[in-house]
Order: sequence, then C-alpha cells, then structure tokens
Amino acid sequence: MMSEYLMKHYQYLENISFEDLMINNIQWDVYRIPVTYKDALQAVNPPLNAEELAAEISSDKKVKKHYYSYDDPEYELPINAEVNNVVKRRFEDIHYKMFSALRKYNSLDSYDFYNERDEKEKAATKLSQKYAIWNNPSSTFDKFTPAEDIKKKVRARKAEN
Repeated sequence: MMSEYLMKHYQYLENISFEDLMINNIQWDVYRIPVTYKDALQAVNPPLNAEELAAEISSDKKVKKHYYSYDDPEYELPINAEVNNVVKRRFEDIHYKMFSALRKYNSLDSYDFYNERDEKEKAATKLSQKYAIWNNPSSTFDKFTPAEDIKKKVRARKAEN
C-alpha cells in the first residue's frame, strides 16, 4: 500500500506545474491509491499457497519467492526487543550479584569476615571524616561566621590528618 501511495504521488508530482512546486501547492492525498491496488499487485506477483510458502521458508535458498510474512508469531518489534533487553540485563545483573554473594558465603574458605569488616570500617571512617568539620559541636558555624575563619578551620583540620 505504501509503495502504491509513493508511486501515485510520484506520478502526480511529474504532472504538476513548476509554479505550483515553487509555491508548495502540493496536495498529498491518500485517496489517490485505487481501491483495487491489491488486485493489480497480485496480478504481477501471485501469492503462494500454504505448501509453497512452507517449502520456501524451510529452504536454504538465498533468493526466495517471499520476503516476509505478517503471520509470523516469532516476529517482535524492535522497540519491544529493546525494552525486553533492558529488563533482561537488569535480571542478569541481579542474578550475578545474588550468586556471587551465595558463592562468597558458601564456605569459610571463600568468606573473609575480618577483611570485609575492615573495608566497611575504613569506608565509614573516610565518609565521617569528610564531613567531620560540620558535625563537630565545638566548631559551630552560623550564617555570620566570616569565610576566612571557616577556611582557617578547614586548613587546620586538614593539617591534623
């Protein structure tokens, strides 16, 4: 149907005047497609019967008598495939994390409790030191503290570390 639409409008564009083309007086009309376009198409390219279609689909020939089938139950729109891929990737990530955790806690040989605890404590200490100057009650800042005083306290705090 789309090819018939394009062919009819190509013929229409060949017949309009140059002035109409310049002033963009082009009327795109879907009703230029004849009602019997399918009969004209099937006169040139007759449809295959069910046995021929099945034989063509299962054959190894590179050039086939058909190109696609609207009745293909396996066909999936590309946008749906992309959406499913995102969900599939997320599921695989969760699956990987879950099984790596199971492998980690599977036996005493594969699980190092003390090393993991040390890493967590270091991360917590580093995070608490990052904002320590703001949480220290002895160094309270109000909105009237000059910026230079704050900078001096920050430099002093960095010098301690």
